[in-house]
Amino acid sequence: MANTGSSSLNLVSQNLVTDDVSVVEGEMATISCRVKNRNSAIVLLNPNGDTIYFDVLKGTKDARFELVKYSSNELTVSLSNVSLSDKGRCARTLHSP
Repeated sequence: MANTGSSSLNLVSQNLVTDDVSVVEGEMATISCRVKNRNSAIVLLNPNGDTIYFDVLKGTKDARFELVKYSSNELTVSLSNVSLSDKGRCARTLHSP
């Protein structure tokens, strides 16, 4: 997700494009996922594999996560007050019904 150093959050697949995110402890991280030719739900998972967002549906009780942007080709969320416990790799996937 985010850490005080460099975090590799880069995932590129056939339709999914994401970016690396690095953030200083206590600041806000912005996590984006862009989709080409979307025909599936965008799912954002934390390092433990728990759902953070499933399209616009928030899947976590962690109030630090907020939906920033949702469109036909992008999901962007923010994580405020980042701590060392947030360190890790987020997964972004496409979920087909």
